[in-house]
Amino acid sequence: VSLTVTAAALVGGSILAWELRCTRNRLKAFVLWASVLLPLWMSTIIRNYAFTILLQRRGIGNDLLMAVGLTDEPIRLLYTDGAVFLGILYYMMPYAVLPLYAMFVRIDEDLMRAAQSLGSSYIGAFASVVIPLSVPGFLATGAIVFVVALGFYITPLLLGGPQSQFLATAISTQIFNLF
Repeated sequence: VSLTVTAAALVGGSILAWELRCTRNRLKAFVLWASVLLPLWMSTIIRNYAFTILLQRRGIGNDLLMAVGLTDEPIRLLYTDGAVFLGILYYMMPYAVLPLYAMFVRIDEDLMRAAQSLGSSYIGAFASVVIPLSVPGFLATGAIVFVVALGFYITPLLLGGPQSQFLATAISTQIFNLF
């Protein structure tokens, strides 16, 4: 789960960080910054209980799935690895976005314009200029997100249930239950 959270945080975080770097619209920038920083301002317990409300059998998540027509009846969203994944990812997104944003800000916009003036598309310029320059930042961000995600204890316990076996819960079981 920590590896998939790291991969998703790197992809989602890089999209958010690049959008924050490039946006000129103040309202859009404010909304993006608020969405990035909100998880840092919330308590872990409040955040996890909010996810339990969203993912329960009669929660907003199941209501949305039934309204869209993906399911006919409520499905089990809570106490699954997917719920743990969402809870950890939500918490880890600022830890991905902030270092990636700091790295993207240091990349000169003129390099992108130069690549585009030489015939590259925007995506091609991004792939040939920004991605190679940002590899060290992606590695550092991935290491930060992975190590922090590996040590989660309360989120797997509340969203995954007592049967979920994650590293921190396994260590707790070994120490407190099996001595």
